Amino acid sequence: TSLRTSEHALGRMIQWIAVLADPNLSSLRQELLNRGELSGSSAFALYLYLVSLDPSVAVDYLGGLMPALGPVIPRMAAIAKSRLAGLSSPLDEGSPYLRHAALLSP
Repeated sequence: TSLRTSEHALGRMIQWIAVLADPNLSSLRQELLNRGELSGSSAFALYLYLVSLDPSVAVDYLGGLMPALGPVIPRMAAIAKSRLAGLSSPLDEGSPYLRHAALLSP
């Protein structure tokens, strides 16, 4: 899915960049790097942090993080790939509605 056409894909990318590049989110970054995922409470803390940004500075906030995008892409891919697991049966996969987002969210 293209970031230009999908608000959901863009939102997931913003979450990854924020967690991996924003110095204010260093505790979330450490959790993500150590556990390979954010806990529910940490994901909620990230949500609260992002929605608390003043809309007048949101574009500048993202612009400030964009230089970090290139260096964090390999880390994002490695974390996402580490979540993949072989299953003995397709029935073990769980809800088909949660598969895509769970793999692609921090």
